Amino acid sequence: YLQGSFKAHKNVNIVAGARFDYFEYDFTNSLDSNAYSGVLDSKSTFSHFSPKLGLTWNVIKDNGIYVNVSQGFLPPQVGELYRGTKVPDLKPSYFNNYEIGGWVNLLKNKLRVELGLYQLEGKDEVISVTLDDGTRANQNAGETKHFGIEYLVNYQPVKDLAFKFSGTNVNHVFGSYDDGKTDLDGKNIAGAPKWIANSTLTYKPSYLKGARIGFEWQHVDNYFMDNANTKVYDGYDVFNLRLGYKVQNVTLWSNFMNLGDEIYATRASSAKWGDSFSTGNPFHVAFGIAYDFNK
Repeated sequence: YLQGSFKAHKNVNIVAGARFDYFEYDFTNSLDSNAYSGVLDSKSTFSHFSPKLGLTWNVIKDNGIYVNVSQGFLPPQVGELYRGTKVPDLKPSYFNNYEIGGWVNLLKNKLRVELGLYQLEGKDEVISVTLDDGTRANQNAGETKHFGIEYLVNYQPVKDLAFKFSGTNVNHVFGSYDDGKTDLDGKNIAGAPKWIANSTLTYKPSYLKGARIGFEWQHVDNYFMDNANTKVYDGYDVFNLRLGYKVQNVTLWSNFMNLGDEIYATRASSAKWGDSFSTGNPFHVAFGIAYDFNK
């Protein structure tokens, strides 16, 4: 990996880099061919050269923009290659990323806003497909596209009160994609909500130094449970309360999570054998104590 930066102007910084990856898997199996993981001894190699280029421009003090262009590379993983009795002929996955964004400070630095737009294009991603004989196998299949906007707002109207809001709105879709059974062109990728947000309001009273009270909202939008887009999970909203008090080197804290005792799933998926839900935690309380050994 090699990266260099230079100032094209006193307010303009350019970063250029390149990365070379070389993977060699030398798999030796002590199990015979009758075992579930009875794949024969095998060797696979993958390599790729990935460039990246970025520019940062501080337009005025504490305000600027940036542009990034980069490429990612992901070889097939060990579990995708050497599972079962045959080694699939898999190609590496490639990702081209384009991003532009900026940051601005307003109201005498009481308000900071960060914004980023990106487009990520994936090629030859590895998916698991069902073959005609009912078995499953890993295959490379087509393209994916990801378009999104990410944002962060920090606002501190007074010394004791701070507000933070962050989120991302994104669209994850299949481009040219076929899983062997269903044409997924233009379909939304399963398990990918279009809006995720987190917001916190923190109060640190000046009359009680070391104390803090934080109220948090977590939001996950609805999303499709399957790649064929036949079932939808509604998403969820969870509210948390976080308390803390620091005296010299000792901090006492308590978190009240899922205040509304919401029943929700951190992940929901659907397949031909039924629906699957990973349930989130109900209302619960956690207490803790921390000691800082720094002077």
